[in-house]
Amino acid sequence: MSTAYPWREAKCWMMASAEFTKDELSERVEEYGRGFRDHIGEGKVYVNFSSGDEDLREMYGGEERLERLRTLKAKWDPEGRFSFYNPVA
Repeated sequence: MSTAYPWREAKCWMMASAEFTKDELSERVEEYGRGFRDHIGEGKVYVNFSSGDEDLREMYGGEERLERLRTLKAKWDPEGRFSFYNPVA
């Protein structure tokens, strides 16, 4: 089935969240989060849970789907007004 929603076969989604107040912990928390994601992620990420450093194919479901989304994006949003969050183009 070809739809705009990738990873339909996923049995569950997991999101980890860390809250802290000290700036000196920021890099350590980010490093831990990337390691955790890489360990369990299997190269797939729900776009709304992404950190922004993932490969677009991981967020949008592979190269074929990404190219289809880019084509639609060029047609329906040629000025890029909706490109503020994980843009496909």
